[in-house]
Amino acid sequence: MPSYRVLITGCATGVGRATAELLAEKGYDVFATMRDTSRGYDLVEGATAKGWKLLAVHLDVCDDESVAAAMGDVGRVDILVNVAGIQDIGPMEEMSVADLKRHFETNTVGPFRLMKAALPGMRERRFGVIVNVSSYHGRFASPMSAVYSSSKHALEAISEALRYEVGQFGIRVHVIEPGYIVDTALFKKGSLVGARGGDESSPYADLDRLLQENRGNLIPLPRTTTPRLVAGVILQAIERGDQFRYPVGPDAESILALRNSTDDVDFDLLRRKELNLGW
Repeated sequence: MPSYRVLITGCATGVGRATAELLAEKGYDVFATMRDTSRGYDLVEGATAKGWKLLAVHLDVCDDESVAAAMGDVGRVDILVNVAGIQDIGPMEEMSVADLKRHFETNTVGPFRLMKAALPGMRERRFGVIVNVSSYHGRFASPMSAVYSSSKHALEAISEALRYEVGQFGIRVHVIEPGYIVDTALFKKGSLVGARGGDESSPYADLDRLLQENRGNLIPLPRTTTPRLVAGVILQAIERGDQFRYPVGPDAESILALRNSTDDVDFDLLRRKELNLGW
């Protein structure tokens, strides 16, 4: 296999770190990017001990200068994997404009920056693979997820348009859509806002209790998706590239299959029944 060079964002923890380890293990030259490279010392040491090619590179996806500097340090990028993301949960009314902007800046504009930086070289070489990690919430929105889901909807739209534009240059674009991921910092770093954060004075407190009581009625499956499992699907997208979207995990596969097989009216009725909504 040629020595492909892979840049991955969000490698300090979770899916990004698992993907960096897996791709390095498979023989790729991996540039594991993160805002604080000290959090990648053990990742680099472990890879070096095993003879893998892996370097930690400073990169803040929300900063133009940081992206430009990282791309300059890395040089050629054959494969770009956008993993870095954030997720806060709460009623839309109780989120701020700053919350919305922060989510789009990290989850949508960040990948946009990286894609714009990598595409000229990919076009020139007429080869490249871009993998954007979205979410099953990138194709449907749940109560309390308006801010997060909207940023992932936008990432999926950018990815879908881009694949038509750059296919002529030998560049593939794929979207990964995990369900709930266990053992990841995404949920630990995120904030629970308003009613979801336990504010009993919130006008949405009753709704939040209802959601907690009925969540899972539509998808009564164990949530066992790990970062390593998601990394394996990212590897599949890179090496096989046999589809545009890749749902990951039993919950994502189940609900997205249902979403694909039903129209908007029926899907809405099923979700209302799942959540026991009386309006």
